[in-house]
Amino acid sequence: MKNFLLYSSILLSLLALTACEKDDICPEDTDTTPLIYVKFYRVDDQNQNNTTGNVYAKALGFNDTIFRKGNEIKLPLQISKEETTWVLTLESLNDENQMIVRHDTLKFLYRPRTEYLNKACGYRTTFVLNEETKMPILNNNKQGNWISIYELQTSFIENEKEEHLKIFY
Repeated sequence: MKNFLLYSSILLSLLALTACEKDDICPEDTDTTPLIYVKFYRVDDQNQNNTTGNVYAKALGFNDTIFRKGNEIKLPLQISKEETTWVLTLESLNDENQMIVRHDTLKFLYRPRTEYLNKACGYRTTFVLNEETKMPILNNNKQGNWISIYELQTSFIENEKEEHLKIFY
């Protein structure tokens, strides 16, 4: 009887060990759905970062607000649509220390491309900006209220490590 219990315990242990699956954990360095990486620069010295004022963004139709960190902001695009419009707001002080609030809109037109990564990481979506415009549309093709110039660095939004858009103000 003792041998039966011993062999049964060993057999159950072996079955338990072989039945285990390895954990499906997505590695941190895996590229997931990227955000638009925007950096801000001074219009009078285009090599200098611009951190003056408070910049925040809100997508039309959504309640969440994204605030600038340093001289950059990262904005998500909607994966279920082919356009996302962001309202970018600059709050700054004038010479008399009065708060001035100015708004500009940037409309991104794009084609989302969804790909399956693996079981642990799931899906990721990348974006290709519209071939005709390639640029986000500022204030429905009007002059900016605080954005003086903007330059698109790439029309392929595939990762967040490289800068996608420069805004000068």
